[in-house]
Amino acid sequence: IEQVIILDGIDTHIHNGNILIDLNKVEFRKLETFISRQEKVLSTYRAKGKDEQFRMVSDSLDLLFKLRFRFKNWFDGMGCTA
Repeated sequence: IEQVIILDGIDTHIHNGNILIDLNKVEFRKLETFISRQEKVLSTYRAKGKDEQFRMVSDSLDLLFKLRFRFKNWFDGMGCTA
C-alpha cells in the first residue's frame, strides 16, 4: 500500500533535514495563529467575567507558550528562523 502525503509549499526533493525544518515552520505558524485566537478568547472571557473559562484557557495558553518556546529553541539549534 502506498501512502501519499501532500506537502503544500514544501519541496520534497530537498534534503530530509530541510523538509523537517519546513514542516516545523508550517506547524509553528499554525501554533502562532492558535495562540493569537486563544488570546482573543481569553480577553472575551475576562471582559464577560467568566472566571472558570478564563482560568481554563489561561492554563492551556501557558502550555502553548511553552511549546512555542521549545519550537524557537529548536529553530535556533538548527540554525534557522521560524
